Amino acid sequence: MNQQDLITSGQMAFLFFSFMTGSSIVNVPGPVIGFAHNGAWISLIISNLIGLLLLTCLLMLHKKHAGLTLVECSRKAVGSFVTVLLTVPFIFYLFLMVTWIVIGVGGFMNSSMMRETPSYIFHFFILVTAAWTVRAGMEVMARMFVLYTIIVLFFVFIVLALLFTNYNPDFLLPILPDGIKPVMLGSYFTFGFPFAEIVVFSMLLPYVNKESSSKLPKYMVTALIFNGFVLIMTTLCTLMTYGPLATKLRYPLFAISRLIDFADFMQRIESVVGISLIAGSYMKATIALFALNLMMSRLFKTQDERVFIYPITLICFCLSIVMFDSQAEFDEKVSLVWPLLNLTLAVIPFLIIASVSFIKKEG
Repeated sequence: MNQQDLITSGQMAFLFFSFMTGSSIVNVPGPVIGFAHNGAWISLIISNLIGLLLLTCLLMLHKKHAGLTLVECSRKAVGSFVTVLLTVPFIFYLFLMVTWIVIGVGGFMNSSMMRETPSYIFHFFILVTAAWTVRAGMEVMARMFVLYTIIVLFFVFIVLALLFTNYNPDFLLPILPDGIKPVMLGSYFTFGFPFAEIVVFSMLLPYVNKESSSKLPKYMVTALIFNGFVLIMTTLCTLMTYGPLATKLRYPLFAISRLIDFADFMQRIESVVGISLIAGSYMKATIALFALNLMMSRLFKTQDERVFIYPITLICFCLSIVMFDSQAEFDEKVSLVWPLLNLTLAVIPFLIIASVSFIKKEG
């Protein structure tokens, strides 16, 4: 990698936060409330703590093999042949991640804002913009996404603040109406999306420059905790606004933003939430596409790390068109299948590589 592509620990933490928050701030509260009901916030706390353990493992691996991506760590730990066996599922997982992110954007736009526009139009523009951004390099991504993340957070907190007159804390009780089982099911979902996706950054942490690498653990942990706080706040605000009806909402943040009617002049600001979702999903898709391109270039040892960008983007676009027959099928797969795919295709290979790396002594 070029020295010009190196970024600071703070910029990497912003990338990490934008990746973790991205589309999850709009897509997570609805399903987790459906699974855990009033205990949804407890599910998020549990999955956030498990995510902290996974992040700790990631940071320890980065500390031991500073400057090496997951592919290169795997070659040192288990050899080239086993590396192929472990990284091919990871590559398939990243293909699915990029594709499902853009499908989610298309589904949101079709169901909420632009019903007559074909979804592949949204898929195309998100993917092309993401590919151009990846080609521009890590430093450009970091500079852009710091600003985008601040704007998205500003809009989200403004929406939540303007709804304060609609909140009814009584809707938060009882906390565990059906026992602990629904909470554990919600934790399984929220760990799979978004906290298990932490392992994607095993490909990106080598881009942190050495001068600021000592601050990386503190910044990354802070970003993850703040991500959990934002998701919990959004979930609590949804519950306090809609109560039992919150389980029926598909995009809770978008739904509650429609209720804002402040001083008879601030109305219909749900478009702000729509823009936030598009920006967040674009950032997440770009980071996942960057990791996918980097993993393939390191696996095949290509001289030009950008050679796979456009072919990968084209494959993701084709998959986004033919993968699902309906939005309902996509929603079902995201809620039930995606957490399992995260565990089997990404987390388990990562933990195998990390475990062998920790056990194996340096030559």
